[in-house]
Amino acid sequence: RSFYERELASFIPDRVFDAHTHLWQAAHVSWKVEGCTGDVGYSEYAALVDDLHPGRRVAALFIPFANQPHLLPAANAWVAQNRRPDCRGLFFVRPDDDPEWVRQEVRRLGLHGLKCYHTMAPVQPTWEAEIPAYLPEPLVAMAHQEGWVITLHMVKAQSTADPGNIHWIRHYCQRYPDMKLILAHSARA
Repeated sequence: RSFYERELASFIPDRVFDAHTHLWQAAHVSWKVEGCTGDVGYSEYAALVDDLHPGRRVAALFIPFANQPHLLPAANAWVAQNRRPDCRGLFFVRPDDDPEWVRQEVRRLGLHGLKCYHTMAPVQPTWEAEIPAYLPEPLVAMAHQEGWVITLHMVKAQSTADPGNIHWIRHYCQRYPDMKLILAHSARA
């Protein structure tokens, strides 16, 4: 607390938007966060983030999390349930999802974009997957049509220096300018 008051309190603005935070249901994950005994929804998030920067008005982009593909529908619904007017939520997609079904589900749930992840790629090791293996172009085209964001958890050993990553990010952003690409975790740079 003293470090916060001395070094950060005057620096952190009164309003904060967290562009990458996960919500989850305890039954769908294999780990625990200290201070959380059950599901983590909006109220748990707000309490936890208030410990980091007390007294600030906080909104967020909520990203679903589940450790098994068959739990993704419940994870997407959980994010939708926990949204607030000043928050946004993403829909976790798999590479074989039909873009039209995704469009309908995102609209039905009142979400604002997509989240993809390399573990859904049908290649091994997934950590070296090309971006289209877990974010196929038809999903990007649909996000462009809708003006949605996509949070991309980029992989590969060289991250932003990888020629394949450079090619696909540039291709998607130039061809689909109304899709907003968020490179998660500072693009692992």
